[in-house]
Amino acid sequence: MAAERGCEVSFHGAVFRHWKGIRQTRAFSGPQWIAHLCPQKFYAKNGWHPFPSSHLALPAARNFQTGSAQISVPPTRPLYASDLAELCRIDERLVRNSMSCPPIGKKVRVALIPDVKTMAWHHAREEFLSKELRLRSPDIKGAIVGDKAGERAWIIWTRTWNDDPHNEPSKKNVLYVLRIVVEEGVYTVRANFRDHGETPENGCSPQLVNGAGYGKAVQYLASLLVAAQQEAARSFLAEVQAWNPTPTIVQAAKLACPSVDAIVDRDTDSIASLKWFGPGEALEEVEWIANEKYGWC
Repeated sequence: MAAERGCEVSFHGAVFRHWKGIRQTRAFSGPQWIAHLCPQKFYAKNGWHPFPSSHLALPAARNFQTGSAQISVPPTRPLYASDLAELCRIDERLVRNSMSCPPIGKKVRVALIPDVKTMAWHHAREEFLSKELRLRSPDIKGAIVGDKAGERAWIIWTRTWNDDPHNEPSKKNVLYVLRIVVEEGVYTVRANFRDHGETPENGCSPQLVNGAGYGKAVQYLASLLVAAQQEAARSFLAEVQAWNPTPTIVQAAKLACPSVDAIVDRDTDSIASLKWFGPGEALEEVEWIANEKYGWC
């Protein structure tokens, strides 16, 4: 199997290199998420560059009324499959806006589009698993907070069961945050807001002022994380994981769950990697926008 995988990786790179040569333009081969059975050195030898891969883990909430938060957070509403198409269209526009802003300290930006087809793939997987495991149908696909368009935040998740959910809770059973989005109108404080031109949950890493808009964003994100913790408990999952969280999300996680552990830096499992064919740019000069769980497939 390793040999077959190696041939696939080498062939994949060769095809993209040939295509790039014909088109005389930048190109990147689809990303890989390296598992512990396929070490980073193997992929690096075939031209795949590992990117920082970390996650934040919060325990499932046992108190369905307040989650693990000890403070008041805004109420959320559940998201269903029928809600996602419009929200994904908005998210795609926000990501494309982020891509259009000149990066600081980098030459190139890349991103995977968080479209509804991508979310549907993840949800089809969880629906199949829930049916096979005789669990309730996973109809709730996420949560949203805020009433006014342009001033909302939402989260989309998926469930993964790698151990029998009918036994004791296992950390192999996880509710993964596929995507978390904050619309620009949530941030009412604009001064010093941007250093890349977009909100952090839409793909950049600005230095935020600690003002009213920032505080509102943290409250909104905390409420979404609490909703995820609650859903994890209902679905017999041990924890919630958010991949490559922004500083704003980390702050919100501490508000939702003060006992949350530090960010986990992965170096042996699910390492996001990219093969780049740009004319002369080093991969260190490439910025990967919104490198989140939705891109894993």
